[in-house]
Amino acid sequence: MNFGRWIKHFLFSFNKTDKWFLINTGFSNSSVNRWVAGQLPRVDTFVISCEVIAKEEGRCLDDVILEALLTIDAYRCAKSRQSKSVVND
Repeated sequence: MNFGRWIKHFLFSFNKTDKWFLINTGFSNSSVNRWVAGQLPRVDTFVISCEVIAKEEGRCLDDVILEALLTIDAYRCAKSRQSKSVVND
């Protein structure tokens, strides 16, 4: 699941619309569509998205950010390399 699909999953799970997300983040629909297509968000839009989701879910922002990071291939690869490095040390 990429970042855009993760956002869409949140919206579906909390019965929220794309319009709700766009109003609460100030983003354009084209930004979210690019994310769903696989483009990575800018760091500031990533954080704002996580803030909106954390607030709506009543969760800690750090937890939401960590969950969202798992949608990014480069982060998952880095975590995998880190895990292998710890095992080999």
